[in-house]
Amino acid sequence: MEAVLADLGEYGPFKIFRPYNDARFAKGRSPYKEQIGAVGETEGGSMDELRTAPRGYAKDHPWIDILRRKGLIATVAWGPESWLHTKAVVTKIGDVWKGEAVMNDWLDTHVGPSQMRPPDWGR
Repeated sequence: MEAVLADLGEYGPFKIFRPYNDARFAKGRSPYKEQIGAVGETEGGSMDELRTAPRGYAKDHPWIDILRRKGLIATVAWGPESWLHTKAVVTKIGDVWKGEAVMNDWLDTHVGPSQMRPPDWGR
């Protein structure tokens, strides 16, 4: 995962979600989380939601559920594809990030970057 993310560095920073086995209470137990994943974040990154309509919008606006969001997330999930263990994974993930650039550019133009500090992620 670290090697893949190093090749995708222009889209980072990233946080890795690793397999996890809490062996504090039962030695030799299989991991309860066996998958690995990562998330990358562009400027801003708040996923919280406003409690009410943003200033200038009616509380009954047809898109109020979206307008109340402080951030958006785009995801892609792949099953156990054969290319996941090859260099093709970098190209496939890069293509997804390039596709999401359209959404990010629109948000930057029409909404603007968040004024909130990005999460620390343990750094």
